[in-house]
Amino acid sequence: MAIVSGEHSGKPMLVDSNVLFEKLFEFSPDAVLVVDREGAVLRANQQAETMFGHPRAELIGQPVERLLPERFGSGHPRHRDAYATQPHTWPMGAGLELYGLRKDGTEFPVDIMLSPLQVKEQPLVLAVVRDITRRKIAEQERDLQAKLAREQAALLELAHDSIIVRDLDNRITFWSRGAEEKYGWKRAEVLGKLAHTLLETQFPQSAESVDEALRRNHYWEGEVIHKTKTGGRIVVASRRVLQMDADGKPAAIFEINNDVTDRKKTEEALQRSEQRLRSLFEFSPDAIVVTDRDGRIADANAQLEKFFGSNVRNSWDNSSKFSFQSDFAQRIRNIGRTTWLSGAFAPWARDSNCMADARMAANSRWTSCSGPWKEPKARWCSVSSAISRRKRRTKKLSGSASNRSSIWKKNSRSAISSMKLSETAPLSNGF
Repeated sequence: MAIVSGEHSGKPMLVDSNVLFEKLFEFSPDAVLVVDREGAVLRANQQAETMFGHPRAELIGQPVERLLPERFGSGHPRHRDAYATQPHTWPMGAGLELYGLRKDGTEFPVDIMLSPLQVKEQPLVLAVVRDITRRKIAEQERDLQAKLAREQAALLELAHDSIIVRDLDNRITFWSRGAEEKYGWKRAEVLGKLAHTLLETQFPQSAESVDEALRRNHYWEGEVIHKTKTGGRIVVASRRVLQMDADGKPAAIFEINNDVTDRKKTEEALQRSEQRLRSLFEFSPDAIVVTDRDGRIADANAQLEKFFGSNVRNSWDNSSKFSFQSDFAQRIRNIGRTTWLSGAFAPWARDSNCMADARMAANSRWTSCSGPWKEPKARWCSVSSAISRRKRRTKKLSGSASNRSSIWKKNSRSAISSMKLSETAPLSNGF
C-alpha cells in the first residue's frame, strides 16, 4: 500500500501500490519496457507501441535488441550482462548518440534510463525510452546558427567599422576588432558590460524613443556621440538592426558604427567658411551678382540695389537677365564661353556701360566659380564697382589738362611770333 494526499481534503489516504504503478506505467509520456535478465521484453506500455510501431503482443517475449539498430544491437548483450552484475539507476549510453529502431526500419534518436526492479525475488530492469527527435532538431538548428554566427563573426573581423552585438538587456555579446581599434577597449574588457554605460552614449533624442523605433521598425540609424577608453568623444554614424530568432521573437541587436568625427569637423568648418563668405558677399562695398551660363540671375547682394537704385533682388524671377550694350555683351559672351569650356580663372576689367538699362558706367570682372552658392546653375560671378565719380574726375582732369595745353600752345605761339618780330625790326642805334 502507498500513502498519498486526498485530492480535495488534503488528508492522507491509502492507495494500492500496484494500482499506482499500473497508472504510472500505462500513461507515461515515455515508452516504458520491463525486461528480464536475458533481455526479453516482459511488458510494454501504450507509448512503446506508438513510438516503435509494434503492437504490444509482438513485443512480449522478444529480445530488446529488436528495438535497436544492428550497429548497437550486436554489442548490447555484453552491456546488459555488465549491468546485471551491478544494477543501479543509470542513463544508458551517457555521452553517446543512441537510436531506436521502428518497425518500418526508420531510426530516431533516444535517451534511455535504466533502473533495477525486483519482483518476487526476480531481478528485472525497467527501461524508460524518450524520443528526443525534436530536441536533436533544435540542437542541430542551434549548432547551425552558431556555425553561421562564427562565420559571420570571422567576416565581421575583416571590417574596419566598429561592430557591436548586444542582447536585449543591452549587454555586449560581440565586440569586433574594428571596435577595439576605434574605442580602445579589448574584447575581454567589454563582454557582458552595458553598452550605453560603457560608451556613455549621447543620442539625438531620448534613448527610450530610439529603443521604441528599433522595436517598431526593427531598424534605426542616426548620429550618436560615444566615449573612448582614453576619455575622448567621437561622433559615429550608427546603424542598428533588431535580429529575430526562428520563432520571430527579438533575440539581439546588431550595431555598426562608423566614425564621422573628422567629417563633422570638416562640415562645420565649411559651414563657417560659407557664413564668412556670405557675409563678405552681402556686405561688400561693390555690387555682386551671380548668374547661370544663360545669364539668368541666381543671387545678388544688397549693394546691387544701392548701386542701381532698384529692388533687384526681390523683383527678378527665373527669366530675369542682365541686359548689356550689344558690343559689351558680345565681349562677355566670347570671354565667358572660353572660360566656361576651360574652367580657368579669367579675370578682366574694363570701363564700360555694362548695365545699359541702369545707364551707369561700371567695370566688371567675370570668373568661373563653383560656389559657395548652392544653385546648380550659379556659375558666373560679376563684381561691379561704381566709377561715375572717377569718370567725372577723369573727365574734369582731362578737360583741365586740355585747357592748359591750349593755353601753353597759345602762349608758345605768341612767344614765337614776338621773337620773329624782334628779328626783323631795325636796331635803335642805327645798325
